[in-house]
Amino acid sequence: MHQEYGRIMSKLDAIEKKLAQLESRFYSGQVRSIDDHRQEVWIKGSGLEFMRTVLKAKRALGKEALPKDLQEEARLWSRAELPACGLSDMVRELCRGLIE
Repeated sequence: MHQEYGRIMSKLDAIEKKLAQLESRFYSGQVRSIDDHRQEVWIKGSGLEFMRTVLKAKRALGKEALPKDLQEEARLWSRAELPACGLSDMVRELCRGLIE
């Protein structure tokens, strides 16, 4: 019984690994995030272009709130699964600050 369970788990692990490889190829150049409805979404880029857009908008708008579309995208980038590095952390922190 335990051997059968082990084989099944091994096969499931292999399937999950293969799926992850296929997804990474399919979604190349995109970043996984979670939307407001807790659904998985994929956003393009690294977040740096979005950060540049937000900073320009903030400069132009002053104390006015960002447009709804930028607020929505900021929420996505704040929850994005970015690789650990200084720039990624900066993008995530900027976006978290915008939505609080």
